[in-house]
Amino acid sequence: MQPEAVDRLARELAACTGSEARIRVGLAGVTRICPQWRNTGLLEVDGSTGTVTLLARHGPVSPLFESLRTKWPLGLSPAREFLKGGAPRFIPDMRESTAFPLYRLDADIQDYRSVAMLLLRTQGNKGFVVSCHSSRVLSREEAALPWLQLAISILALALGDIDATRHSEPPGAEVHPAVLKLAGEKRADMLETARAFALHDGRFQRTADALGIHVSTLRYRLNRLRERLDIDLLDRDIRHALLRSAEDGSF
Repeated sequence: MQPEAVDRLARELAACTGSEARIRVGLAGVTRICPQWRNTGLLEVDGSTGTVTLLARHGPVSPLFESLRTKWPLGLSPAREFLKGGAPRFIPDMRESTAFPLYRLDADIQDYRSVAMLLLRTQGNKGFVVSCHSSRVLSREEAALPWLQLAISILALALGDIDATRHSEPPGAEVHPAVLKLAGEKRADMLETARAFALHDGRFQRTADALGIHVSTLRYRLNRLRERLDIDLLDRDIRHALLRSAEDGSF
């Protein structure tokens, strides 16, 4: 069912108008593609103010949730790691963790165990992170991080298209062909590689570190993208087209 759910998400995002609608559809699509994650939320991680803010959420929540704060210090959140790099963060059992007491309390209130956090995009000193919660303790295999990354990457590309049109393209301008090709890519590792390489502006070692792979593996994936999709990510214009929202160079 996952490939069909991915196709459905891409179609629904294409039919949406505006970033708020696409965020709502994207968060719902994550739980549909990976139903073991019952709740999703969008967090704004602000390095300049040292805060994390909940911007949007999808899924069932406890009535007590409404009385909880939607903004908290960055130091209390595992999302702080995304100011250092873009690799996914997976915590099998938050209630067993002592590093983040606020999240541990929230886990008790909301009755969740596993947490996954993945970078959606960066914008200046801010990072936007999708946080996923499961009521079960999941193994890394059960967490299906590649499928989560695929869904979030499709959402990021859809949001990037909006920003490119609003900020830097003349009315009626077409989306770069590379963006359209990658939007249809179903291999999570290849899509994740393309996004990371663009996010880190073509820096090989930094990208490899963020992905947790060797530089030689990164080069192999880039070559495969060039052969399969005719996308050359060594081309700066293509990288900037994929992640236009980060064209100020802040990663």
